[in-house]
Amino acid sequence: MTVLTAKSAGAHYVALGHGNASRDASGKTSIESALATIMAHGDAEQDRAFPTTFEPFADAVSTISIGDLEFENTDRGMTISGQQAIVPGSAMHHTIIAILQKALAAFAAPDRATDENATITKVASPFA
Repeated sequence: MTVLTAKSAGAHYVALGHGNASRDASGKTSIESALATIMAHGDAEQDRAFPTTFEPFADAVSTISIGDLEFENTDRGMTISGQQAIVPGSAMHHTIIAILQKALAAFAAPDRATDENATITKVASPFA
């Protein structure tokens, strides 16, 4: 099951989800492109990222929202959209990088069974 957890200043966010995504070359290229773009706009060190676990290409995938920002796993790969500003070097910036890096790593992971009962649940946004 896809899971993202984030804790900051007492706020806690958890997202669980189910869906379908492509693990083919076009999906990987899409994530590599997004990662390169985001890393080009600031410091790429991971020491300030929120703890994340995000495995979008392990058969169980989701749309994950952080504030107004959405990470959507689609047949074209991953789509990131939203109106939230991403400050270079911020925890948000590092977290997005960490998520995309985990998404790339998921291409090498074995397939997992699909969980049709998964849901997306917001506990609280760490960016509020």
